[in-house]
Amino acid sequence: MAMQRVLPLLSADLQDVQSLQPEGWSDIVPHIKFYVHAPFCYPIKVVVDNKLIAIGTTIIHSDTAWLAHIIVQKEYRNQGIGRLITKSLLHASLQQGCRTVYLLATALGAPVYLKSGFQPEGEYIFLKEVALPPDTEKATLPYMPSYENEILEFDRRVSGENRKKILQNHLKNAHIILNNNYVEGYFTEPG
Repeated sequence: MAMQRVLPLLSADLQDVQSLQPEGWSDIVPHIKFYVHAPFCYPIKVVVDNKLIAIGTTIIHSDTAWLAHIIVQKEYRNQGIGRLITKSLLHASLQQGCRTVYLLATALGAPVYLKSGFQPEGEYIFLKEVALPPDTEKATLPYMPSYENEILEFDRRVSGENRKKILQNHLKNAHIILNNNYVEGYFTEPG
């Protein structure tokens, strides 16, 4: 195989990202575009003969990192490229001072991550968007800046992470669920 180069993923690379789209996944392009432009995301690519063959991203929230969208083009799998990306992302996480690194593993990726030293910690559940029952909507309020700190603290308690930088961009589309004037939950709508 020709020499593999690990480089930062740039806006100019977005046109080639679709070629990596895994079967059965939702469209990856909006996520990758977000990573390229977010100041707390560090996307990388692997290039062989000037061809984009793999990508991955480190997302940093305070001292915690998430590895995301580690994708290797089908014909380049089982050649150590997934492990190369994972190792590069882990290195970047440690350089940024992260003490904890998480990722979500598909059945295809799990063996790569186990070989890289990751240990299963729990299961992640993906929820589908559903309309709230009418009586629930009565218990919600549109976002109000006066609740921002409480929402961020609620999210920190639930997620275990300081996700302030990512959430602040979405709060204007949020709805707050209050119980006795305390934030009991929140959700955001696309927009």
